[in-house]
Amino acid sequence: MACSNAFFRPRRRPPAPEDMPRLTEAALAEVIARKASWLAEPAWAAERASLAREALRVVQGWARFLTETGAMTLANEISLAGDHGGLLMAGRADGLLRLPDGRHLVIDHKRGTSGKRRRRMQLGWDLQVALYRAMLERPSQTSALTDAVASGSPIVTAYHTTLDGAVLTDGAGAGLARAECPATDPAREALAHLVEVTAEVGAGRLRLNTASDAVRFEKERGITAYALAGDGLIAALMLPEPEDAAEEGIDD
Repeated sequence: MACSNAFFRPRRRPPAPEDMPRLTEAALAEVIARKASWLAEPAWAAERASLAREALRVVQGWARFLTETGAMTLANEISLAGDHGGLLMAGRADGLLRLPDGRHLVIDHKRGTSGKRRRRMQLGWDLQVALYRAMLERPSQTSALTDAVASGSPIVTAYHTTLDGAVLTDGAGAGLARAECPATDPAREALAHLVEVTAEVGAGRLRLNTASDAVRFEKERGITAYALAGDGLIAALMLPEPEDAAEEGIDD
């Protein structure tokens, strides 16, 4: 969303629909010049045009969300730092909005569709925005936002999947227009597992992955384990399946 952040300015209304194509072209050209100058070459004209069409769809969809919910952009690219279960964390959320009813919405934009993210949230294994909440509730650096949270301002955490325009929230976002709440607590299993793994590492134990973990993570958690695929070193460190698990389900 680097392109769209260029004109979803804090405390301003979204640009008029008729201005969006021109503003998107200008913002995209600036980002290309700064980060990928090779894309400006004539040989990449088709790819550049495709990227411009996608960027325009994204910003038009996000503008509709802001307009129809009455949300106000307060900040883009906000730095967070805090504690969860003794772990010191730092991160950066893509945006902060204020809703008309006084709630604050911390958003993370994801280039993709919502299917896998929704399923992971339903299964309770989504973690990223839950850690944003943890850093806001137990901050190691204060800000106007952390002060608002400390005084009781409700916080909603959410994902915006840019390819289909979905907004998926945690339970605090229930009832928000143009948004979906897949689960009251989308991180319940992930946070419990984090506590367990942190305790194991603190005790000097490191659990290695087994050969079937990638499949199991996809099936049971909705997580695609990219780190476990296609890497010879990782494969060499993975344990074979325990015999009892391999024999489970086999008739005598």
